[in-house]
Amino acid sequence: GRLAQAAGCRLLFALIIPDIVGDPLDLIASGPTVADQSTTQDAMQVLQKFVSDPAQIPASVWSILKSESTPAQSPQPDRQATVFNQIIGSNATALEAASQQARALGYEVYSLGSANEGTAVDTGVELAELCLQIRAGAGPVNRPACILSGG
Repeated sequence: GRLAQAAGCRLLFALIIPDIVGDPLDLIASGPTVADQSTTQDAMQVLQKFVSDPAQIPASVWSILKSESTPAQSPQPDRQATVFNQIIGSNATALEAASQQARALGYEVYSLGSANEGTAVDTGVELAELCLQIRAGAGPVNRPACILSGG
């Protein structure tokens, strides 16, 4: 959220193409023009969810996250920019455009939608299995096929 501060202007227009499910402005590309609403508790929950061995994280990180206080934020400037954030595209619109183009090229389209979540490994396995089913003639669409998935 410090881009607005660093810009040193009265007005800032941000044209945004989201890269995550749900298009939350504070998380898209780390939200450079949006104030950070996350807490140390949020960070701890992410680490607990994705790190199997807490020893992988330096003790200094755990110490900061577990402390009641967080490092002081740098002082706010006297003149803060007025920010206008505008989403100009999305995962869903990209999938729709890809679907239209694939159909125009003669492909049968199978879309898994724009809100898919999961690890790259799990998603890769699922997509590979789907491709093998289509190749064997047992999939949800016939060849030539275009599988679309976003998230």
